[in-house]
Amino acid sequence: MKKFLAIVLAVLALAQLALAGAPWEANRTVRDCVKHRKCWTKGTTAVCGVDPHSHKHIGFPNRCYFACVNFHAGDTWEIDHWYHPSHKCYTKHWTARCSRC
Repeated sequence: MKKFLAIVLAVLALAQLALAGAPWEANRTVRDCVKHRKCWTKGTTAVCGVDPHSHKHIGFPNRCYFACVNFHAGDTWEIDHWYHPSHKCYTKHWTARCSRC
């Protein structure tokens, strides 16, 4: 039982670390923008953006999150394409897997 509990806690900790890497979680100003604009209510068509520094593709839950990161972080992310992630990404929690586009 203790081993199982330790595994569950480790998985939860890794999930939090994965979410902390999201561009809209990295900056307090961006988090405030997401909260103020209620981005979680703005639709379910995800945006695949290109990071201006590393040129990696990262998925945003919708255009509202993308706009907050672009405007408040001072970055110039570009939209590469739109995509439709799994329904679980919106009903459970937006994870690193949901951000693959």
